[in-house]
Amino acid sequence: TFDWPVDSARLTRGYLPHKRRPHLGLDLAAPRGTPILVSKGGTVIYTGREFRGFGKMVLIESGDGWATLYAHLDRIVVAEGQRVHQ
Repeated sequence: TFDWPVDSARLTRGYLPHKRRPHLGLDLAAPRGTPILVSKGGTVIYTGREFRGFGKMVLIESGDGWATLYAHLDRIVVAEGQRVHQ
């Protein structure tokens, strides 16, 4: 199961089939400095800012076909290869 990664946030975008480039994720906006928690436990498979348009980003693979992506972060406090828990 998944949990919300923040205590309070504004949903800014979901799946929009009429858009040119829809996606299946949810975009949540929270105030700068808001702690972000892990929605689903797994292994950190990427940290960095090499993906254009995402800023500082963390990608976590849960091992059951799911991955969660956290983008536009103020700072990254996990490392690639680190196991994280919900």
